[in-house]
Amino acid sequence: MLKQAINPTVPLLEKLKFVAIHASNLDEFFMVRVAGLKDQVDAGYDVADISMRTPKQQLEEISTKVSSQVKTRNDIFENHLKPQLKSKRILINPKEYLSQVEEIFYLEILPVLTPVALNNINKIPFIQNLTSVFFVELEKDSKLFYSILIIPGVLPKSFKIKYKKQSVYYTTNYIVEKFLNKVYTNYNIKRYFLFRLTRNADLPIHQELSEDLLEAIEHYLDMRKKSNVVRLEIDREVDKYFIDKMIEYFDIEQNDIYITNGLIDFSFIFNMQETKKSLYYESFKPAVPLWLQKIEKRSFFEVLKSNDIFFIRPYHDFKLIIKFLEEAVLDKNVLSLKITLYRTNDDSKIIELLEKAAKNGKHVSVVIELKARFDEEKNVEWAKRLENAGCIVTYGFLDLKIHAKCMLVVRKEANKLVRYTHISTGNYNEKTALVYTDIDYLTKDELTG
Repeated sequence: MLKQAINPTVPLLEKLKFVAIHASNLDEFFMVRVAGLKDQVDAGYDVADISMRTPKQQLEEISTKVSSQVKTRNDIFENHLKPQLKSKRILINPKEYLSQVEEIFYLEILPVLTPVALNNINKIPFIQNLTSVFFVELEKDSKLFYSILIIPGVLPKSFKIKYKKQSVYYTTNYIVEKFLNKVYTNYNIKRYFLFRLTRNADLPIHQELSEDLLEAIEHYLDMRKKSNVVRLEIDREVDKYFIDKMIEYFDIEQNDIYITNGLIDFSFIFNMQETKKSLYYESFKPAVPLWLQKIEKRSFFEVLKSNDIFFIRPYHDFKLIIKFLEEAVLDKNVLSLKITLYRTNDDSKIIELLEKAAKNGKHVSVVIELKARFDEEKNVEWAKRLENAGCIVTYGFLDLKIHAKCMLVVRKEANKLVRYTHISTGNYNEKTALVYTDIDYLTKDELTG
């Protein structure tokens, strides 16, 4: 991933995006894989796996390799990409234009900040996964005080201003850091640093705690928000005193702490937008194969009587599948729709059409995989929404994940029930269909249906 960030054939903002993807992938790696290894160590499991290493040995190697990768990532970002961006009049966290964001700080950031004093009465509050936090050492009347300042998730990750014909991006973390003295008025700020926690997302799902899998998943999601810390990132070198404080506060070990000596959150990059087309990959528009363009004037059901339909995403347009479902929903001869859902997108046309079909009186059966990693909460919402529309919703099995992407349309034709089947390697997701390579197959074949 980082090699793509220095690949001269990759457009500049796409290089930058690869840095953000690396950081995001590393976050997920810690939440799932590292968390799982740490659980094994805590359980006393000390058996080597196929890698010929015990969980503890794997964690030690991971720590070394991750530290090296983070160092490489920071070097690429600071010494390769930022100078290239500057040459294109795009700046990230420049010191010289801070006065231009002072108003943003006072009007959009400061009102939602809440400093928390740390003392015998106020212990450190709960900090959510991947939340940025300042730890601040203060002095007043020759006495030392300690405080944390949580950067709320409701704030945008960055702010963009246009200044002197330049695009200037300031991360919220950087703005708060530079105006920290405006938060702690009447105190002398002695020292501070920014840190971020990564929490365990690899918790077991205990269905026995609930009557059904839906309730079990909701319980699991609540537990995950408050799970144990598996990584703590600090943006700079700090004294051992502060390291010991972090270990005490979050019940972690020394090797769970990673000093980044740079940004700890690159997610703002995903929201950077520029108008110059040369900064991005050439835009791509999925096509409809010539012989399939006939479907514009004909029914899918007519075409499938004599031909199967086979195409490849993202080169062919996924909207054809949406159109097929839409035709099925509106067709008075279609009696039932059955579909499996693993991941879908916000504002999903698929969900909307399934709701419409149920409300139109069709039999709609949906299998939703509630255990789709990091989409569990969204899938719970879809399940409830579809049930409210009148769909029959089931959730699969506790010990298995239903990863199939299938749809079955049952249609009455000449007093006979005919099955039309869609099978795919890709999710019913309109956004990822524009990116991921997958196969779609539509058929009337009786054995397949």
